[in-house]
Amino acid sequence: MSRVRLSNRRRHLLETMKWEGRRWEVCVGFNEQSLAREIFIDGAKVGSELEALVDDACVAISLLLQCGMPAVELAKHLAREGTTSGAPVASVLGAAVERIAALEVIALKMEPPDL
Repeated sequence: MSRVRLSNRRRHLLETMKWEGRRWEVCVGFNEQSLAREIFIDGAKVGSELEALVDDACVAISLLLQCGMPAVELAKHLAREGTTSGAPVASVLGAAVERIAALEVIALKMEPPDL
């Protein structure tokens, strides 16, 4: 997979979501085909190890998306709090990627993914 650079001016969506009782700001950038290709998440205490981990994970997720990995596929491979299909996600990153997958479904008017 090779990375496709995003244009300097692109559509984005900023949403607030709650996960584990904490408020998180999630910003998603889209390419011209309305596919999510970058993510930024803010909500951890500034300067904390959690903030650094989330920032680094967002870079890795964004690179995967820019290399063509579908958000729906990525969401299927992130940790769950159980072993059954449909178990809740285990992290704010998983919750954000599931939201990205849902946004792509809406944008592309596709069938909902089976997560």
